[in-house]
Amino acid sequence: MKKLILPLLFLLLSVCSQKSIGQTIEYDFKHPDTLTGSLPFDRKFSFKFINIDTAVNAIVVRVYETGVTNYRKILRGARYQAAKARGITRRIEITNQDIIDEQCALVMAPDSIVKNRDFKDTVAYMKSLITLRPSSDYFIEITTHESKPLSDDEKTALAKRITGSAAFRKLTGEAASSFISEPGFSGGLNRISDSLNETVADIVHKQGTDYNYHPMEPKKLSKMLRDSLLLYVANASVTLDDIAVNFKTSEQNTKFLPQSDSILKNIRQMMLKADWINIQKNDTAYKAIFDEIDKQKKAFAGAPDETGALDNFQDIMQNIDAAIDKRKSLTNSFVNNVLLEHVDKGAALASTYPREFLKQAGEFIRSDLGLAYVWGIGRVNPYVAAQISLGPLDDSIPLRQFRGFGNFMRSRLSFLVGISVDAVAKDSVRRGIIGTQALILGSGFKLWQWFKVNSGFYMYYNEPRNPLEDRSRLTFKASPFVSLSIDIRVQSLLNGIGNAIFKTPSTQTP
Repeated sequence: MKKLILPLLFLLLSVCSQKSIGQTIEYDFKHPDTLTGSLPFDRKFSFKFINIDTAVNAIVVRVYETGVTNYRKILRGARYQAAKARGITRRIEITNQDIIDEQCALVMAPDSIVKNRDFKDTVAYMKSLITLRPSSDYFIEITTHESKPLSDDEKTALAKRITGSAAFRKLTGEAASSFISEPGFSGGLNRISDSLNETVADIVHKQGTDYNYHPMEPKKLSKMLRDSLLLYVANASVTLDDIAVNFKTSEQNTKFLPQSDSILKNIRQMMLKADWINIQKNDTAYKAIFDEIDKQKKAFAGAPDETGALDNFQDIMQNIDAAIDKRKSLTNSFVNNVLLEHVDKGAALASTYPREFLKQAGEFIRSDLGLAYVWGIGRVNPYVAAQISLGPLDDSIPLRQFRGFGNFMRSRLSFLVGISVDAVAKDSVRRGIIGTQALILGSGFKLWQWFKVNSGFYMYYNEPRNPLEDRSRLTFKASPFVSLSIDIRVQSLLNGIGNAIFKTPSTQTP
């Protein structure tokens, strides 16, 4: 016997150690209300999408539960009214949207696959992130998306919203100040670019939930600010630097005007005080800058070698005028030709609710018809029992695919609660617990989908052996048995009421 047990144990451990194989469910976009394969409720699974339209660049999946627990919350969300006196619930129509709007129903957060990253052709795969539970109904929302450019009217409306945004104007003003204080690209400017990306993304999203802004790399955005929107402000700042560098190349100039750096610093400070988003010609800030430049030009004018400083001052004044005169056109050009080039719309092509996805939980209570040999009774006895599995089982999955110790045991091991078919009662010997029948408790091990071996106990009462004793003094008896049985599918006892009140959602396309 020991020689037989050891090889069996080794075989069992070898099978249990292998990993579980997932099941693939196929969904065809050309037939949105059909599904190849059934959703398993006892293991992880994968979706296979076929016949994906070439315009699709993303597929988003959400799983919703419409079981008993969430049903009460969905009732409230859908405004059901209870007639408390009679204990009756007056029903109104529940829609898919009612369930989607009820956050408690969402059991899998949106998961997506993206074209050119997760799939390229008309076929794609997605692994399920959850294992579906028993005693619940589910449906799965499958949404496909495409990205398309904005229309001219949409661009015009969005550009108007961006240019009119106080947050956008404030950040461009900060960028102008950054260019004045540090003409080169700096970390501070990159931070402004990050904030500008966030601001534009927020504005775009408010314009429409299907609008998408693809943020620019901060250094690239800083360069575009420098080369387009703030070109003249940046040029004025760079020219101011050129005066400082070129003027000090002459030793005679340094002796003539040793305070040249502080003079130029004063001009830069005047420029920093200006609000470059709202500055106008001849306003206070504008006059202060030009008065300071005129004043300092006179100081440089008598230098032995002014090295083009006077021309540079003239260039600064011209750039400031251009920054004001062309501010509106530069802003519009930056928004339309830079920012809006990174905006598109993610349009929903289809939103489907396949009928096959609304499925009852797998049954794990089934009828069991067996033939047992019972010690203590000494004969073969048929019985009927409820077979209670350790988890819901999907009969479409062959037992050999349940690998790994947990899956292996869950798919094969079950418990029995039943009664004997033939009476076990016998005059002056024993009495049944349930009428003349024995109560049966035990466990079974499935060899095939429909066939298993079992063992346990037949429970009954023994009468006193001494005929002179009181016949009502019974003793409890549990006799061991072994049996062979077959499974017969019965209506699940744990389906819940969800299926009775939820109709299968029809396929929808927004």
